[in-house]
Parts: sequence; C-alpha cells; structure tokens
Amino acid sequence: MFRVVLLATSMLNLSTSGPASDAQKSPVPGWLVSLVAQGTESNLEKTQLRLTSVFDQVTNGSGVASYELFKWKEAALRAQRRSMLLSSMLTKDINGDGTITKDELDIFYAPTSTAKLQTNLGITVTPTKEQQAEILQKAEEKDFKLDTNGDGRITFEEMLQDANKKLEGENVGSYPSVLNSDKLMMLDANSDGVVTRDEYLASVTKAYKQVDTNGDGIISQQEMRAALASIGPPK
Repeated sequence: MFRVVLLATSMLNLSTSGPASDAQKSPVPGWLVSLVAQGTESNLEKTQLRLTSVFDQVTNGSGVASYELFKWKEAALRAQRRSMLLSSMLTKDINGDGTITKDELDIFYAPTSTAKLQTNLGITVTPTKEQQAEILQKAEEKDFKLDTNGDGRITFEEMLQDANKKLEGENVGSYPSVLNSDKLMMLDANSDGVVTRDEYLASVTKAYKQVDTNGDGIISQQEMRAALASIGPPK
C-alpha cells in the first residue's frame, strides 16, 4: 500500500509541476530581446514606456491584441487601399455620373498631352499635334483596359473589379510596425487567444532582465550589443 501511495504522489507532483515549470522557464522570444536592446541606455520603466507605445499603436489603444484584431486591421487597410485605387480613376469621371468615356479622358489628359517634352540634350520642346495625339492615345488605351465588355464606357463596377484584382497581388497586411500578430500571440501566457497589455509588459520585463546581465537596473550599450549578438540577425 505504501508503494502505491508513494507512486501516486510522485505522479501528482510530476503532473502539477511540469506545465507550470515550462511556463516559468519559457524562453523570451529573440525579437522581443532585440526590441528591448535597441536605443540608448535605459532603465526598466523607460523601456516599458517606449515599448508600450508601440503596443498601443498596434492595438489602436485597446490594450488587447488578438488574431481577430489583426484580421480587422487588415480588412481596414484593404478598404483604404481600394478606396485610393477607385479615387484615382474617379477623378477622370468629369461629369460625375459614375462612368468614364473617351470624351472625359480627352479632357482629363489634355494638360498631359500638351506638356513640354525634354529631349536627350536637355532641351524642352512643345510636342507636335501628332505627338500630342500619340500621348493621348497611349494614356487612354491604358485606362480602357478596364472596359472589359468593350462598350466604350468604364463603369464603376469595372473600376471596382480592377481595384479588387490589384489588391489580390498586394501584401496589404504588411504593417509599418515591428509588431505583428504572429509575434504578439507568442506572448499569450494563459493561452486564451488574446494578449493583454499586462501580459505584454510581463514579457518585456522578462526580456529586460535577460539583457541587464549585471542586474544593476540599467541596460548599457555593451549589454545591448551582447544581447543582439546572442540572438543573431533579426528575422
């Protein structure tokens, strides 16, 4: 009986200490160490403030990061990009009826076709009538590629179709930030699908202590260089 109890106790200790120990000993991601080890000599508070501002920017000040948030951010970026593409075409809709005709393109491109040309010798010359017609024709041919049914009118639906087609080949989800969804979700300590500001700051603190090798509360330039060298080039 004593052996059975002892075995059960040992198994209980293993089951309760395993995951908790793994969580406590989980390594700090190299990209976070790199963020902490950038800039000037700093204490923990200043480092937290600097990196919190980045987190708040990425999460729109909500204080919570999730894959859902990034999905909506990407959708918003796509909508913004689509709007820009449509706007660039709709400026050629002179009468504002939602379609573009050759007559409207003639008006829109008139200033471009008559603009002075620069020769290889650096001399500016006024284009001839033939040159103006050629410039106008090339510009209009490019736009009329959107006229998929060939009726001589570029409709809003055709503009929208072209904009969506261009979006398919663009990496709209690339954020101008050092943080993205894959990186941030690595810091989801309790695996609930979101990363709170507190979880983020806890990881920042952990990374800071890893960089501050002498534990004096200030990371020096030497400690920063050593930390960056230890994790290798950024990925």
